[in-house]
Amino acid sequence: MPHNKQTLLEKLYDIGNVVTVSVTMAPDEWAALLAAQPKGEFGFREFRPKPNETEKVGRYDWKDAIFVAIQGTKFPPTPLKFTKVGIIKKSFAGSFSYVKPSFRLDFTRGTNGQEKAVESSLGLKHLTLNNSKQDDSYVHQTIGYDIFRQAGLPYPR
Repeated sequence: MPHNKQTLLEKLYDIGNVVTVSVTMAPDEWAALLAAQPKGEFGFREFRPKPNETEKVGRYDWKDAIFVAIQGTKFPPTPLKFTKVGIIKKSFAGSFSYVKPSFRLDFTRGTNGQEKAVESSLGLKHLTLNNSKQDDSYVHQTIGYDIFRQAGLPYPR
């Protein structure tokens, strides 16, 4: 029986599921991603287009991950593998690190047809990888979100 998107997301983000995300990139692309500097004024996530442009310009440039594998201790139990995944620094404070910045993965940027595969297997098209720069224990955010969940309040995954 196929799972719906909500069920897949609940499995992926279950508090007992430790997820490993492996990103493979060309060494020069990885170095460029780590060294990327924000564009524009401090504090703005996106910039308005110039009068003759229609697309917003982000703080950072997108790069291409050759390969991304995702596996959880519970879900998904075997690695799910995706090719040509877009990767970008997340923006703002967590991305100023040149050693361990926060990233966003976009599974729909590089390969046509991959969108349905990733959505039907994980329930999502994009994934944010925070660096927990403000939380060396890596648990404060998770515990906070779970408290909201237990209280029946809206909470981010």
